Amino acid sequence: MSTPSISPTLAKKYKDSIDPLGWWLSEKLDGVRCILKNGHIFTRTGKPIQAPDSFLDGLPKGVVLDGELYGTRGNFDEISGIVRKNIPVEAEWRSIRYMIFDVVDDELDYEARQALLHGIAPSQSGCYEIVEQTLCEGREHLDSTLARIERCGGEGLMLRRPHSKYEFKRSASLLKLKSFRDLDARVVEHRAGKGRHEARLGALVCELADGKRFKCGSGFTDKQREHPPPVGTRVVVKYFEMTKNGVPRFPTFVGTRAEQDAILRGT
Repeated sequence: MSTPSISPTLAKKYKDSIDPLGWWLSEKLDGVRCILKNGHIFTRTGKPIQAPDSFLDGLPKGVVLDGELYGTRGNFDEISGIVRKNIPVEAEWRSIRYMIFDVVDDELDYEARQALLHGIAPSQSGCYEIVEQTLCEGREHLDSTLARIERCGGEGLMLRRPHSKYEFKRSASLLKLKSFRDLDARVVEHRAGKGRHEARLGALVCELADGKRFKCGSGFTDKQREHPPPVGTRVVVKYFEMTKNGVPRFPTFVGTRAEQDAILRGT
C-alpha cells in the first residue's frame, strides 16, 4: 500500500474581527482525521489505518476524500483506540462512521467540490456520512449555532470560506471556533474518589507553569480513573475561562500531552 503525499487543509482559529456572513458552518467533530484514497484510509501524516474490508467496501469510490473517523460526541478515546489497531476488529468498527467534509481537489472551489461529493454518493450510508454544511446568516446565527452544538455536548464549529480552494497547509479559509480553551498542566497529586468512584481516582491536582494549582475531576473514563496518569505527567485540560485567581474554571481532562502529540502525528 503506497502512502499518499497529502497534507490536508488544517484550520486556523476564528477571530471576532472576521464577518462570518456567507461562510459555510458545520459541527467541529472530535474524531480521527484521515484521507480516503484508492480504497484505503490514511492518517493526516500518511500512516495507513487498518480498517476491515467490510468498512472500506462501503465507502465512496472514484475521488480522494477528506474526513474523520467518528463515533459519537465524547468518545474520542474509544474511537482512537479502535482505529490504531494493526489488526482491525470488525465488530468494533461497526460503531464508526467516516464523516466526509471535503474532496481533495485544488482546482475546484468549495461549492463545486461539495456538488461533486453529493453527486457520487448518497448523503449517508451504514459506514459514512457527508457532514452537513449550513450557510451562515451572520454573527447572531453563528453564536446561536455554536451555543446549540455545545449544549448537545459538541466541541464547536468549523467555518469554510465560500468559493475557497483546497490548500495543502494550515489555511485562513478554514477556521475553528469553540468556547472551550485548553492548556497544559503537570499532575502533582491524586485525590481519592467518593461514591461510585470510591477506591479509584476522584480528581487530579494539577499545577500550571506559574505554580498555581487546581483540581480536575471530570472528563475521565472508568479506565482512566482506575489507572490515572502518574504524578509528574503533563496533561491537557479544557475549560471555559480562567477564574480571578488565574486557574481554569470547570476544567475537563482531555488526555496526557504525550497522547495528544501522538494523535496529531497520526501515530
